[in-house]
Amino acid sequence: MNNPAIYPAAPEHKGVVLAVYGRSVEVRMTVDCSCEGCKALVICGEGEEEGERTVTVWSDHAALFQSGEEVVVSVAQAMGVKAVMWSYVVPAVVMVAILVGGKSSGASDGVTGSAALGAAAVYYFGLWLLRRRIEKVVMFKIRKL
Repeated sequence: MNNPAIYPAAPEHKGVVLAVYGRSVEVRMTVDCSCEGCKALVICGEGEEEGERTVTVWSDHAALFQSGEEVVVSVAQAMGVKAVMWSYVVPAVVMVAILVGGKSSGASDGVTGSAALGAAAVYYFGLWLLRRRIEKVVMFKIRKL
């Protein structure tokens, strides 16, 4: 059974269906301050602030939705854990590995630190380049209001 302290309730946002394309539903939703502390913000919101946001929800039941229909969109609870892993844990491990490797090879602190920061920059740039592919992995849930 899931521990509610580890897996809090997934935030939900009301939205309006803009279009339905095959297995995807494009939804314009209003984002409020509840996203501020969300661990999945990096994945679903790309760091956007309050306002309107358009998301694509992949669903086998996309045909059940119609343009103009009001819906509720939420992010699956497991996405928060994945977001933390890809946003913080993996780049931290890469940076620490470069720092340890650089120091053990006798490189100076400046070179080692610059290499670690450069690797983090390349990593985050890579995530940015893959953002459209990552969007398809994010498990949004959609339901009618």
